[in-house]
Parts: sequence; C-alpha cells; structure tokens
Amino acid sequence: MEKYKFSREEELLKEDAAKIFEGIAVGLRSGCITISSKDNALSLIPWGVVDLSMQASQGKGKGKLKIAIKWEPGKTSFTTDVPATEEPAAIPAVEESASSEIS
Repeated sequence: MEKYKFSREEELLKEDAAKIFEGIAVGLRSGCITISSKDNALSLIPWGVVDLSMQASQGKGKGKLKIAIKWEPGKTSFTTDVPATEEPAAIPAVEESASSEIS
C-alpha cells in the first residue's frame, strides 16, 4: 500500500483550533477523518481500537500540547499497562453537529 502524507502548520485563534479538534472527534466517532488544506486532502479510516498519546508542558509563559492517534488494521483488543481498576481521565464531550471534515 502506498503511503500518503499530509502536513499543516498555522497560527490560529484558540477557538478555531478547537473547531479543528471537534471535527477530528466527529470523524473519529464516525470512522472517517478528512483533513484538508487549499492544495491537499487526505481521508483516514481509523480502526476500532486506537492508541492515544498526549504530552504537555508549560513554563515561562509558554505551553505545548502534542496529541497523536494511531491505529493498525484489525486491532480490536486493548494492550495497556494501566490497571483495569483505574478509570481514564475525563475528556469533555464535543457537540455532534460539528463537521468531520477539517479545513
């Protein structure tokens, strides 16, 4: 299978960045995430179980948040080092009316 790549970096108002994350969340739930720019677009089809990685730092008036979501074809079971009795951190719900296409 050919590998396709998409990259986008820009400075946005935090409200506009939030809209992009809302679109990603809707696409993740529906099973198709489409990301696009003026010149390019890529549709991703995530599988049932995804690996989520988050890193955050803050200091001297600056902050950074990195989020990565990856999946493998056919992955249907969890592999984690977190004990089954530990609850995951609560993530706020996103309105379902947001578009799954991220422009």
